[in-house]
Amino acid sequence: MTQRGVTVIEMLVVIAITSLIVIALAVLFGRGIGSYRTQFQQVLTTEDARVQLERISDAVRNARDAGANRWLLIGEPNQLQITTNIDADPAAETVRYFVEDSNLRRGVIDDDGGEETIVTLARSLRNTSQGQDLFAYYDRDGNALSGSVTPDNVARIGLTMLFDADENNEPGIATITTTILPRQQAAGLVNGALLPTRLNYPIGDPLEHTTVAVSVTDGEGAETTELIDMTVLNDGQLVTYQNSHPIHINYQTITVDDDPPGWYAWIGPILVGRVGSQGYYQIDKMTVQELCQGQDLAAILASCETRTLSQGSLTYQYKPVVVYQPGGQRGYMGDLYFENIDEAD
Repeated sequence: MTQRGVTVIEMLVVIAITSLIVIALAVLFGRGIGSYRTQFQQVLTTEDARVQLERISDAVRNARDAGANRWLLIGEPNQLQITTNIDADPAAETVRYFVEDSNLRRGVIDDDGGEETIVTLARSLRNTSQGQDLFAYYDRDGNALSGSVTPDNVARIGLTMLFDADENNEPGIATITTTILPRQQAAGLVNGALLPTRLNYPIGDPLEHTTVAVSVTDGEGAETTELIDMTVLNDGQLVTYQNSHPIHINYQTITVDDDPPGWYAWIGPILVGRVGSQGYYQIDKMTVQELCQGQDLAAILASCETRTLSQGSLTYQYKPVVVYQPGGQRGYMGDLYFENIDEAD
């Protein structure tokens, strides 16, 4: 039998075919890695954008009157400047959000004045290249404001952000949008006037007595009273006068941490401070007797004791002055009674 070896030509053919296969696999693998990297970068960009959307929404939601109803200082399609609080101290800052090239930026002027400090919040913003405004403004009827935007005629602010980590590759632009209702406008305020308000809570477990009598006196001295379910009242209708921290008042049925059964207020969550991108929050618990209320708002603001929340080196101070703000009106808490309510009445 004749044995035949592999010729040089056959070897070269095998090497050539193998090389083509290896190159083809490398190209496919490289494209897969590149596509995966682009998609992964887009996910990171989008998630960062969602974080910034929440932070901007929180700042706009908590915009406050800086005198003469100046909570909104600039309202333009790609620039918004408001008076709000974005750090752990009680004082407000002048905060500006704007588009610069493909960056979303924020400028801050502290309450003591000084130069504006500008930081970049997010990159790869494509609003400009896509002709999409960053902000939109709406009146109380939901109509878009196309003319002059003022603190008096703006009820809601829309925020739309387009992000794309790589415009030349898939997956393409991610759109993140929301509509924000500033509490300053939710209260239906123009001059910041507050209405005297009395809450008449029942004695005992709210599982048996679930309604609260709310009496509000209007600007002409007329008082109206209505019964409101406890859960509805605690759903954003009770807040602190400064910074609008939510206040939840409920009956504690057992002893907790040496606190006997009774009515308590839980205020928060309150942002104590930030370390980098990490925010630290606390709930402040107190008896309802520690809430600040009375007949004279100015006197209460002056006499209400400041409470301090601490977490490590982070410290936050505020005053638990109670405000009642259902839709369309905002009432300072004049009195807080605790007596049985006949729910059948």
